[in-house]
Amino acid sequence: MASAAEIDKKTVEKIKKMGFKVIDDIEKRNNPNIEIPIRALSNIIYDKKTGQLMLGDKSAKRWFFNVAHSRKFMQTLMVMSFTKQLVDEKIHTINQRHVLQLEAYAS
Repeated sequence: MASAAEIDKKTVEKIKKMGFKVIDDIEKRNNPNIEIPIRALSNIIYDKKTGQLMLGDKSAKRWFFNVAHSRKFMQTLMVMSFTKQLVDEKIHTINQRHVLQLEAYAS
C-alpha cells in the first residue's frame, strides 16, 4: 500500500497535469476541456481482491465553451485547486469549516 506522501505526490501531479493541459489549450486558442471519470452505476466495477467498488475506465470531457458544461468545468477546477491546497497544507482530514468552503465553491 502506498504511503500518504506517495498518494499526495501522485494527487498533485495529476492536478498539475490537468491544469497545464487547460493552460496549453488556452494558449493554443483551443476550447479548454478536462477529462474526468464517469461517476455512474454503469462505470462501477467490483474489485474482488480488495472487496471495494471502484470507478471503471469510462470517462467524459467537460468543455469550457459549452453552455451545458461550463459551470461544471469551473467547479471542477475550483475543487482541484482546493484539493491541491489541502495536500500542500498537509490536511488529510477535512473538518467542518473546509466542508462549508467546498460547498460554497460548488454552489
